[in-house]
Amino acid sequence: MVASFYGMNVALPLAGSPNAFAIILAISVVLSLGGVLILRRMKMF
Repeated sequence: MVASFYGMNVALPLAGSPNAFAIILAISVVLSLGGVLILRRMKMF
């Protein structure tokens, strides 16, 4: 979802930041790891 929002041609936060890619990548990794942890805790992964 994060990548799809940044693929749209609209004004977004961090659009002018030189560190935007790293920040978005870090957010994506954290969200993915959170999902894995939740699924493992529920014995679904």
